[in-house]
Amino acid sequence: METEPIERPIVRLLVKDQYGSKVLHPYNTTAQTFASIAGTKTLTLPTIKHIMALGYSIEYVHGEIPI
Repeated sequence: METEPIERPIVRLLVKDQYGSKVLHPYNTTAQTFASIAGTKTLTLPTIKHIMALGYSIEYVHGEIPI
């Protein structure tokens, strides 16, 4: 029996430069849900690492920050 590959859910982020710092804004409902759980309007790198540990893929809509 052949199994189909499991698609990882995607968190889409918009990278903006605010006052010389890169800020990660949620771009889809999954990312907005994580920001809501975190109690923030933007997502931090430590939060992104936790999201990735849960099996989510990160996709940048504009810009990129190495994790």
